[in-house]
Amino acid sequence: MLKGQKIFLLPIERHDIITLNEWIKKGLDFSLISPSSLFTLNLDELENWYNSLIYNPKIRVFVIRNIEHKTPIGLIELNNIDWKNRNAEIGIFIAYENLRNKGFGSDTLEVIINYSFNELNLFKLYAKIVEDNYPSIKLFEKFNFKKEAVLRKNIFKNNNYIDLLIYGLLKEEFTLNNNK
Repeated sequence: MLKGQKIFLLPIERHDIITLNEWIKKGLDFSLISPSSLFTLNLDELENWYNSLIYNPKIRVFVIRNIEHKTPIGLIELNNIDWKNRNAEIGIFIAYENLRNKGFGSDTLEVIINYSFNELNLFKLYAKIVEDNYPSIKLFEKFNFKKEAVLRKNIFKNNNYIDLLIYGLLKEEFTLNNNK
């Protein structure tokens, strides 16, 4: 278990796909965790997705749980983990709109960054964020992620093509930022 001030993270388990299925049925926007997210799955497809994670060394998915209520409130994942070059893509999703901008995302991101750099010994984290996801941009910039690239008109959303932004954080930048 990885623990913050407001949340704790547990690796996703089979029973968690029931919660994911409920979130999907409610029409929650999983593109917040990844702009190319495939979360339009039914229960059988979620089961297959979960089974594909079990022995995959290139992905770690955690359920974000509220410390106070112990209930699932979102997901955070390290994806495309490149063990040779020591980098990974990070995606975060707070499921309930009323819990956004309440510090859960910040707490979660800080915990997963510490885990990535100090436990997994990664050197770099990066995030793909659509240009109109201002809360995510603000969150990642708060942790000193730098905009590294713009993939122009890369995502088709709401009948328009929009830019995909790539943000990156090096271990040394996070360490320096935390020692201030």
